[in-house]
Amino acid sequence: MADVVPSTTEADSTAPVTERDVAGIEGADVYNQTEVTVTFNAEDEGGSGLDRTEYRVKINGLPA
Repeated sequence: MADVVPSTTEADSTAPVTERDVAGIEGADVYNQTEVTVTFNAEDEGGSGLDRTEYRVKINGLPA
């Protein structure tokens, strides 16, 4: 414990925000008629930074 030094910075209590934008032509029954492009935009305003964004893909409600 001799090497443990208390932090002098304030705790980051605001979570980063990730938004997504989906581009493609939606068809009947929520199937897409074209390829779909998903773009993620992540921000961490005034925070300690963003390490990564994780996502999961589902096809027909099931993990792909």
